[in-house]
Amino acid sequence: MTEVEQEFERGTRKSTGRNPRSRHGYETMARYCNEARSLLLPSARGNQDLLKAAFKLGAAQRIALARHDQATVASILASLGKAISDYVTEDTDLAKARAASLLEEAAGQYRELDNMRTAAIVYTNAASVILDQSRIRDSDLQNAATFLDFSFEHKEENSLDWGYSQFTAGRLGCQMAYRQHGADRVRMLAEAVTNILDGLRLLRAHQGDTPVGGIAELGRVVLELIDADRHAQTGALILAHIDDLPASLYNRASNAPESIAGLLQSNPVAIGVDQTPVWLDLDASISLSPQHVTMLEEVARELERLLDVSSERHQLAHGRWYRARIEFLLHRSRTTLQGLISALHDFDTDPERYFGCAYFIIKNGQDLFEPETEVPVLRAAVSAFNRVSTARSSERLEPFLRSQPVQMRFIAGQLSEYGLWDEAIETLEASRALIHELTDTPDLPSHDATAHRGPSWVYLNHSPVATYIAVAREEWDRARGIRLNALAGRNLVQLTNSFADSAPGLVTVQTTGMSAHLETAVVATLESLRAVAEQICRLAPAASGICLVACGLFSQLPVSAAVLDHPDYRHPFISVVSSRHATSSSTSRLILDDRFSYHGVSAMNPPHASQLRYPDAEVSAVQEILRTAGLHADTKHEACVQDLTTAARTSSVVHFSGHSSVDHLDPRRSALILTDADVTVQSMSGWKRTDPGAFLAAFSSCSSGVPSTLVLGDEAISVNAAALKAGFAFSVGSLWQVNDLAGMAFMVRFFQEVAVLEALGAEELSSRLRTVQLWMRSVTVQELERFLHEHGVRWAPPATAPLDARPLQSARYWAAFYLSSRTM
Repeated sequence: MTEVEQEFERGTRKSTGRNPRSRHGYETMARYCNEARSLLLPSARGNQDLLKAAFKLGAAQRIALARHDQATVASILASLGKAISDYVTEDTDLAKARAASLLEEAAGQYRELDNMRTAAIVYTNAASVILDQSRIRDSDLQNAATFLDFSFEHKEENSLDWGYSQFTAGRLGCQMAYRQHGADRVRMLAEAVTNILDGLRLLRAHQGDTPVGGIAELGRVVLELIDADRHAQTGALILAHIDDLPASLYNRASNAPESIAGLLQSNPVAIGVDQTPVWLDLDASISLSPQHVTMLEEVARELERLLDVSSERHQLAHGRWYRARIEFLLHRSRTTLQGLISALHDFDTDPERYFGCAYFIIKNGQDLFEPETEVPVLRAAVSAFNRVSTARSSERLEPFLRSQPVQMRFIAGQLSEYGLWDEAIETLEASRALIHELTDTPDLPSHDATAHRGPSWVYLNHSPVATYIAVAREEWDRARGIRLNALAGRNLVQLTNSFADSAPGLVTVQTTGMSAHLETAVVATLESLRAVAEQICRLAPAASGICLVACGLFSQLPVSAAVLDHPDYRHPFISVVSSRHATSSSTSRLILDDRFSYHGVSAMNPPHASQLRYPDAEVSAVQEILRTAGLHADTKHEACVQDLTTAARTSSVVHFSGHSSVDHLDPRRSALILTDADVTVQSMSGWKRTDPGAFLAAFSSCSSGVPSTLVLGDEAISVNAAALKAGFAFSVGSLWQVNDLAGMAFMVRFFQEVAVLEALGAEELSSRLRTVQLWMRSVTVQELERFLHEHGVRWAPPATAPLDARPLQSARYWAAFYLSSRTM
């Protein structure tokens, strides 16, 4: 129940002291309604006025119900919806949805009373409130369209009420245009502008003037039309010059010309083109049309006039903002940028809108900012984001995060540009809002605990122009950091997502059937990461472990392997963590005694997946190693979902060998593939361990440690992260498609190294992982055959392979696996 509804409920308990069915009761009811609707709502200056209105509406409702006055009940319900819609909260969309629901209910009551004209008015208001939401679903658009269809059916054409419906139909058309591309989007936005203009003309004809909010909305849609037109023109240029593009781009350019245009403008090397073609130079080939300029100037003049006479706070805020937007587009300068900043403060009470507007200023004013003007805007944007994230449940917060995929990382990068490393770190921590849920898992340590030894918290972030490495330690007064110009965002895009035939990206080779290029992509990536690894080793004191928070595209790259491979690495451990606030401040260690329990689970031949050769042999070999060391170990071959679930809920170490999958568009659907079904990231939450004994989850499967950077990219959602969230202290996963033989050799050797120890912790796990990587790079065909034979694994090397050849030397075999944790 909203605060407005709570006040309404309080009003329904107000006693008039008279018979509500008497004339006095009727007069009291009428007075309350008039005060609420006519005096408070139109001129409300803030939430307190709206709460007063809600109280009076509640008091009127008590009388109306006693009098069985259904018309007044419907009217009160509609007014309550209006009050909730205008009430400023930390979750605007939630309030708008509730308001629309009440308005729809009120309209239904008017229909029951056969008052179709009033029902049509209220339905139009409901549609308008739906369109006020920041994120509008397809079902919302369908409801709004249904409401407007009814409204047009029951309103008099060219009346004042008709004008409101036509204006709202234009807004609906704008939202529907967002679902289209190219020329279709431009056409629908142009139709939306026409509808809005026709609606505004009717409002002016009947009222003598137009509302400032209406003109502001017109300005917004015109700006959207101009933007869509520019994108459509770039797409048309691509199609006109398609024969000038590499042959490999032909199909992609034909199907998605605007997307290819964007890549050619921002990062042409990523798609195999040396530089942006001259014919795609936006400044030279595409500009504002005279018609658009004239329209924008007219809107700006009208807003200037109306802002002096309007009294509605919501309309004033939007009017000032879009006037500033138009002035900035027409006359881009430091003066018009300052106008945007001034207009921003009108949204102080709406943190979500404030954040969106602040980000627009930050993103579009880069070459105009001075430090004294940009830094306050950056800080204000972070503050607004924090207000949203702290006030909402995870369910309500996630849609907001999905709509802001890179904004906070970009803001952190801008703070880094000014050397504000502590603030950049705080921003990156804040961006990982849903990860706060990790703290719900049992507090570690495990069986044996030692004091927290103060690791170095290393944050790796990037922007379009640079990479930023920030390091924080408890004993430092301030964080330290460095900017790397040589590894900018465009370079990272090339490393990960390039689909140039000559140098495909690391992610591209795994998702487009180009796996033959995997080795080349891995080698190129590690070479590019050498500078990052060098600076991490230099900034983090050698006596401290490294907790790595990899942001953006770095989360999909083998940064940990690059650091372990660097000659300057002298640190006790390196472990990837989701964030500092989700990592336990205690050190977790597992004693290898009779309390230790291992469960190996394999699925080498699941339905709808290729058959693997070694998973059964892998877990059986590990079982034998551990049993020989006197440790408890079980295995399950051809495992089903229940087998893995039982193992994860009861063992201190769980080890899976088989297939896994990554869903970049819905990372919670990334999964381990069992013989009967998939175990998704979402379902792994059912493993929830309430005991401190869950220590290590090891996944010998393809891409089990790859998070999505497309959806909820700051939340580190992957299979191995899900194991941590379920309660395991440590996890080992992979960043790409794991060769069956290499994955088996890695895990068998890893557990062989582990079995000889007395206890396990971050240092032991990290050092043993590095030992295995070094072993894989040096092991010969003859040594590998002997090693596998000793552990009961039959492997026949290629007949042509020299005995001294090193079959696993390539980084594609040894660099995929990394250690992650939620404890030290």
